[in-house]
Amino acid sequence: ETYEGKTPPIGDHQARELLNAPNAGELKGKRDRAIPYAMFYHGLRCEEPRRLKVRDIAGGAAHLRIHGKGGKLRYHHFIQATAELILEYLEALGHGGMCSSPLFRLVRNNMTGRTD
Repeated sequence: ETYEGKTPPIGDHQARELLNAPNAGELKGKRDRAIPYAMFYHGLRCEEPRRLKVRDIAGGAAHLRIHGKGGKLRYHHFIQATAELILEYLEALGHGGMCSSPLFRLVRNNMTGRTD
């Protein structure tokens, strides 16, 4: 018996297509590009992007603060590409100054909605 998953991994070209698929000209697209970059380049679990707060990247930090499974806190070196996408998204969203608000908010019709 092996401990390997049954889902085959995606290839480099498939990952690149996924990362570049959202329309970067829209608020929702900016968010939808930043999330998979954070997940791929920082090894986030599916639940972890939802837990990120603005304060977890605030102040030009060199590290991304991740609230993980079991309440564990860990830090990952902030990859430049991810940092640029997240900062671009925050600028377009206009909530970069609210440190306790969720980093990735619900967006409908390029307008922000609830914060959960």
